[in-house]
Amino acid sequence: MPTAHQLRNRATRLLAMAYKARKEGHLDYAERFTQRASEILDQSTALEWLGTQRGRPRSAVMQSDSTITCPKCGHQAIETMPTDACQFFYTWKGCNERLKPKAGDCCVFCSYGSVPCPPIQAEDCCS
Repeated sequence: MPTAHQLRNRATRLLAMAYKARKEGHLDYAERFTQRASEILDQSTALEWLGTQRGRPRSAVMQSDSTITCPKCGHQAIETMPTDACQFFYTWKGCNERLKPKAGDCCVFCSYGSVPCPPIQAEDCCS
C-alpha cells in the first residue's frame, strides 16, 4: 500500500499533466487527470488522518513539500519548505512575480501552497 507522501506525489504529477493538457487544448484529458488527482488526494488525507488517530506523532505525517501556484501566470512548482522558519518571499523564475503572504498568513506556502508550512502543521507559532 502506498504511503500518504507517495499518493501526494502521484496527485501532483497528475495535476501537472492536467495543466499541460489544458494549455494544449485537450480539455477532456485535463478533466480526467484532475479527477484522478482529486481521488488520490482524498486517499492521502484519509491515510494521514488514520496515522494521527493511531497515536503516531504529528511529525511522522508532516509534509515537507508543497505545490506552490503563481497567482499571476498559474504556473505550479513543487518546493521543499524550510522546516524551522516561514518563507516570507518567493520569486518565480518564469514570470518574475514576487509573492508575499496574503493578509493573515505567515508565509507564501500558507497563502499559495497546497500544504501549510511545517510550523503551522506542527501547531507551533511562526516567528
